[in-house]
Amino acid sequence: MYKKFLLLLLTQIGLIAINAEDQILARDMSFVMNLEYDLDSLLDRIRGMEEYADMALKEVTRTVNDIPQKAEQVKAAISQDDEFVKVSFNIPGLDIAKLDFEVEGKTLKGSIPVGDQTMKIEITDGVLMVSSHISYDEKTNDDAGEKHQMYEHASTQMMSLPVRIAHLKDAQVEYNNDHLVLKLPKFKEQKAETKKLSIK
Repeated sequence: MYKKFLLLLLTQIGLIAINAEDQILARDMSFVMNLEYDLDSLLDRIRGMEEYADMALKEVTRTVNDIPQKAEQVKAAISQDDEFVKVSFNIPGLDIAKLDFEVEGKTLKGSIPVGDQTMKIEITDGVLMVSSHISYDEKTNDDAGEKHQMYEHASTQMMSLPVRIAHLKDAQVEYNNDHLVLKLPKFKEQKAETKKLSIK
């Protein structure tokens, strides 16, 4: 009886499949004994799935723990004044010669070296996205590439900017007292002019 119940339960959760006619016949114990999957093979299959899941979880945990945390700990701080929205990062000892920023259309993209890692930033449509990851040779190191994807997914930071920004090509980059600051011009709406028309 226990075997019959377990097999029907496994059917409901999708580990095995039997058609409607077979479900009716399942009332007969002899049918249960003759199913394609017997109880022992099903239990072996479940144990195998559990072992694989445990192994995968341990591998992901090991991979993330083995990766240096320098860039992940660099968080963006946002403030504003009358003219700019300011996005700042505390990065001591930054080599400004290795900074790389460009504006592509309506998106500002940047690459910031942090130790032996690279932090990528992207600002578009009022949203700031920061992802920190290890630099690697994509063509020759598949294992590093897999780690990069896991790490980037785990360390991506997204923040909404407080106001609309405009003319990213006019953005300014400053580095003072271990702080890298991006100054983004605020969008200012022009007031509509009122003009009286002369009547002739």
